[in-house]
Amino acid sequence: MANAMPPLRIIAQPKKSYRERYGCEINRQQSRAQRFIRAADNDYKFEYPTIEIPQEWKDTLRQDFYIRLTLSTIPTESEPIRYIHPYPINTEDTTVIRDISTNSLYFRVSENEFRLGRKTFQFTLEKLTQYMLRELSSLKPLIFEGENNQCTRHATDLRSAVKRYRLEQSQLLFSIATFKSSTEPPIIYRVSNVFSNEMIGRIGVTTDDSVGFRCSPLRGDWQGHDEILMVIPKIDKRKPLTVYFYYPCIGQSVPVGCEFVDAKTISLFTPKCLVTVTRDNPTILVSIVVCQNETEIAKIDFTYQALNECVNCSLNVMPGSMVSPASNKRSITDSEEDNEFEFPNVTVNRAENNEDTKHSTIKKC
Repeated sequence: MANAMPPLRIIAQPKKSYRERYGCEINRQQSRAQRFIRAADNDYKFEYPTIEIPQEWKDTLRQDFYIRLTLSTIPTESEPIRYIHPYPINTEDTTVIRDISTNSLYFRVSENEFRLGRKTFQFTLEKLTQYMLRELSSLKPLIFEGENNQCTRHATDLRSAVKRYRLEQSQLLFSIATFKSSTEPPIIYRVSNVFSNEMIGRIGVTTDDSVGFRCSPLRGDWQGHDEILMVIPKIDKRKPLTVYFYYPCIGQSVPVGCEFVDAKTISLFTPKCLVTVTRDNPTILVSIVVCQNETEIAKIDFTYQALNECVNCSLNVMPGSMVSPASNKRSITDSEEDNEFEFPNVTVNRAENNEDTKHSTIKKC
């Protein structure tokens, strides 16, 4: 069967250039809008990468199969071997099976997708922080069925690894897969493999002269615990720093702790709003003030709002079951180029606990 079967066909390639995002910028639990990889311009007007399933596979597999999506490095003259890319891909689709050890997502082909012979993929690509990259002991080669390539590369030096393996560039690999049972590894049909065009991650460059003060996000849940990143050109890491939330409506201030992400960037978590959000007051405006040596060096307005709680009855509701009338959060389908916030390349450089880089299991997303 394998010799006669055609490969999958990509009818909507991913965009050649995308904005690299760290986990704190795409984590929905921290009120970040998901940033799915978009499709390049295509004849079918698909918004996300899409593949076409040849009729031969439909006739043979009879609908019960998956499409495996894997992120890989791009071979070069100095490194001709293709490796599993260390930047994690993920999705909100709870039916998808995730294999962390191979950085792969298994998307089940639905009845409607089988009938149409097409499948579209919504997924995120997370740029690892320098700390996470240092935690990696090696890069694993992308091994196909029948190959016995044990040429694992040990990433002993962070900078040389990023440059040597060109981690800012990547390709998507689409393959047909089937599962005999939940306890057995999947069967990957190598003959169906198709690689996407190369993708290049754009780095948001921030300098003191060109951009100045930046802050994101500017809205959050009134119950607090949203992470905020602030780029402050005037900040001096050697001097004591004070950050507080000021409530002009009641004339009170709440000090908060923070940590340096790099020399000009701090990270902090919002405290619970002192003023309860109600139907009559669906949003509460406060000011985040940063001081050094008793001198104000940065000030920005921040809006508290009800995200997952009904302001009429104060009962918790499921996320997505209602939309706060004051909510200005963008839909996940909004353009990723709209009002995006770009941090410097070394902005998110702190020790984040990312369990996905420490386990090698297949699990549901």
